[in-house]
Amino acid sequence: MRLAMPTHREVPARLSRETILESVSLWLLVRLAVFAFIFVVQLESLLQGSAFDSFINLWAFQEFDWYESIAESGYPGDGIFQANVAYFPGTALLMRLGAVFGASPALSGFLFALLGGVLAAVAMSVLAGRFDARAKWAVLALALAPVSVFLSAPWSEGPFIALSLWAWVAAARQQWLWAGVFAAGATVVRVNGLFLMVALLVLLLTTDRTQWRRGWPLLLPGLVVAGHFAYLQRVTGSWTAWRDSMSDNFGRSFVDPVTSFTNTYNLVFDYVPGTISSRFVGEILAAMTLIAFTLVLLWWKYWAEATYVALTTFSLVTADFYQALPRSLLVLFPIWLVIARWMTARRSARIVYVALAIPALAVTSYLFSFQQWLS
Repeated sequence: MRLAMPTHREVPARLSRETILESVSLWLLVRLAVFAFIFVVQLESLLQGSAFDSFINLWAFQEFDWYESIAESGYPGDGIFQANVAYFPGTALLMRLGAVFGASPALSGFLFALLGGVLAAVAMSVLAGRFDARAKWAVLALALAPVSVFLSAPWSEGPFIALSLWAWVAAARQQWLWAGVFAAGATVVRVNGLFLMVALLVLLLTTDRTQWRRGWPLLLPGLVVAGHFAYLQRVTGSWTAWRDSMSDNFGRSFVDPVTSFTNTYNLVFDYVPGTISSRFVGEILAAMTLIAFTLVLLWWKYWAEATYVALTTFSLVTADFYQALPRSLLVLFPIWLVIARWMTARRSARIVYVALAIPALAVTSYLFSFQQWLS
């Protein structure tokens, strides 16, 4: 039977207490299962000291180090952390907030990521109706995402997806001031908030063009970026400090899509000579997934959601080579709402998704606990 196109129903003004409880419970159940799995995998090393502290520190690596440097030393950091100007300050500010209450950067980052996930689950329940999906499947689609382990890490994914989702909820309810405030908050966390801003403007214009004058708060993310760049100019002396750091230290120069793909394809075989790099195979598969879901959203005439996914995809496939595409896919909530739509409409889709997602999440969680990711 052919799957009917979603009817774009309005989002509810509020959720019932039962729906909120179900959404939060499902989210926490999956997160606790992931935590328990990682705890068992790392049991021997965790029991060598304080199990709680050791468990929290398992999550504190890679991008955490950059946010910790900003939280403790500001911009720019010392030594290699002079390149921390490539990271926006939102996650580090949350770590500083946690320090006020005596929490370490790792603990505060972990707790704020956990809170962000809970808030994201509730927002997914609200937006599920926009895709003719049931709330529980929207929550599970995101919670069981193969790379959702990152939503518990003291990095930027948890806070960003929570703020971007609630910006979308507010916009769908035509609460443009709150939409702009939440989008600005998301932009403090990640520069991708600019893509969110453009998509929200598309949502405004496709919802009711007569309200365009009320949409001025949607420009707040642009002010956030301008203010941040002005601050970086003050402390570094360069208006292009962010762009230069991204290009010089993280391979984020702008190239054409063909060159980016060619470089990534070559890294599949050359990253570790004599082997096939699972990391870059995963990056290419993630790029294909992003393009596919963009086309689905366009086919279903979700112009704003398609804009958000397309802009993010374009930025990722025009870097020197593909980097962190699976994680970027994770925070693009329209993708998980599309999957929730399929899961709602077809029992077979639910079975297939759960059967594939749980083992994949277990593998990525296992590798993450050893700080290996997919490579």
